[in-house]
Amino acid sequence: MAVLPLMLVAEPLALHEALSTINTLQADFTQTSQATEPQRGHLWMSKPDRFRIEISEPWRQTLVSNGHVFWNYDLDLEQVIVDDLDRDLRQLPILLFSSTRAELEEAFSVEHFEDGTATWYVLQPRAGTNLFRAMTLVWQDGLPSSLIIVDATDLRTEVQFHEVIGNENISEARFELEIPVAVDVVDQRSPAPGLVP
Repeated sequence: MAVLPLMLVAEPLALHEALSTINTLQADFTQTSQATEPQRGHLWMSKPDRFRIEISEPWRQTLVSNGHVFWNYDLDLEQVIVDDLDRDLRQLPILLFSSTRAELEEAFSVEHFEDGTATWYVLQPRAGTNLFRAMTLVWQDGLPSSLIIVDATDLRTEVQFHEVIGNENISEARFELEIPVAVDVVDQRSPAPGLVP
């Protein structure tokens, strides 16, 4: 296990520069937490703000966004919730990969250090949030290797990325959700301006 240095270097630019080298990303992942069973799945990301996360176990769930619409499909419940994409980086950590430097600086204070094999970026929300108090992105060989989130009760969740591939072409169709006919749809999107719901 890496020994943390006595001082972290405050530098949001370093994280932005690392993130700016990636336009697309795909990886298998394993998410572990003290509170829940391990989750496994696959993710795809493409700038700007497009992503697909498919959780395969212990339950089946698909989260998709084309940059505007956000679909949350629970395959076991046969229900899709459709909403506008909320670009708050603190709500959806995967949006971190598409963030601008200004967005990073507005949302987080960022510090980083290197331990000889990896670079650790420690992000703390500037505004109060009940979701987490710190998030750490670990970077190895030019790609993310893990994401660690510590919530307000000190519960630690770690997402390990495996078979990570950066900057390969991903079909636009990957970031749309084709909803099966028999599935229940709950549409929570805001009505277009000037339209009466």
